[in-house]
Amino acid sequence: MVWMKDPKTGRSKRTVHCGWCYETGHNRAGCPHLDEAMKKRVEDLKKQIERGVFENSHWDESKARFEIDRVEKRYGRGKTRRKSTCSYCEDEGHNRRSCEIRKDDISSDVQKTLSARKEFAVRLDLSGFGPGALVIINKNYYGACDELPALVDSIIFAAITHENAFGGNNDFSRLAIARGFPTEDYPKGRTYPISLPLEVVDIHNLATKKKLHCYTQFDAYELVSPVNVSVPDEFLTLEGCSRGVHLSGKFEGRRPLEYSNPHYPPEEE
Repeated sequence: MVWMKDPKTGRSKRTVHCGWCYETGHNRAGCPHLDEAMKKRVEDLKKQIERGVFENSHWDESKARFEIDRVEKRYGRGKTRRKSTCSYCEDEGHNRRSCEIRKDDISSDVQKTLSARKEFAVRLDLSGFGPGALVIINKNYYGACDELPALVDSIIFAAITHENAFGGNNDFSRLAIARGFPTEDYPKGRTYPISLPLEVVDIHNLATKKKLHCYTQFDAYELVSPVNVSVPDEFLTLEGCSRGVHLSGKFEGRRPLEYSNPHYPPEEE
């Protein structure tokens, strides 16, 4: 890059300077003379190989072929650029940031989450499970010597999506924290990650004895003293639901099967 005086204004301005032909207005990477010289060089080397100029020297022929390969890569740079492929839907011509399919899938998930959260809010209020509720922790579940009383400390409302409903992909999630009363070993009270009650998460009425045999988290505690429950203001807003969907990380990888495969989930026998 050099400074040159503009003949019209008389002021100095910067301009690029080519390191190949020493002309101004372009650099070596965009030099048309260099491209022509490279093309001619490749043609000359190929003609020499065809005429057998290097037949007595394998080393010189290898050098020539290496130079041809190197120059052709340089000469063809940017000319045959491969189309970008979306890492979400695997279609060509765009990336995941601009993927319309991904945006539509997220929008669909947000609407599903809003619908589920409305049902969650009603069921939480009816069950009385919320911060301040008294529960009895099952001694067998947490390996305690006796059943332990604890208070529901918090519910992770921001992370709740339709996937946390019974039968969903994240229905094993423990979205609440219970805290025991202070003891000598736990001066601030021991904390217990617990799931929401079955009557809260079973919004599609899918729970049966056959399905419940592996859902041991619902036996971890017993609700003995319910409270009045109110959900946060943003819990039932599209913005809050969108935040919950993004927190789940569901759309950070490839397109989920429920959107990419019309036969998912498979029908139960």
